[in-house]
Amino acid sequence: MQQMDAKQGCATVLVNAIKNILFYGIATFWVRFIGGYVWWLGVALLVVLALTIAVNIVLYVGSTISFLIPHRPESAYESLEAKYAPASDNLYLVLASIARFTKEAICVLYVVYLYRFFF
Repeated sequence: MQQMDAKQGCATVLVNAIKNILFYGIATFWVRFIGGYVWWLGVALLVVLALTIAVNIVLYVGSTISFLIPHRPESAYESLEAKYAPASDNLYLVLASIARFTKEAICVLYVVYLYRFFF
């Protein structure tokens, strides 16, 4: 398996964030559409959507904390990699974290919109 550098990792996170925003936007449309006809089913789908977004937020917070906590290198290669890693890698990590935060914020706004629609 080929090792992924920070720039590729940031691009992957950005593409996945855009895909998730589109997916949750489409899901929001369908939940509102279904909930317009069958209120209780729309509320049930809203709860499921809110739970999936909550799990994503917990995973985002966990991964961000793991980036912030320094870890001991397990091998000589990892210690060399940490010593000579370019400083720009930190910029890509920050950009990826900001992209994921923005995605989660947009998804929460989708849920708030649905909540206001149903209640």
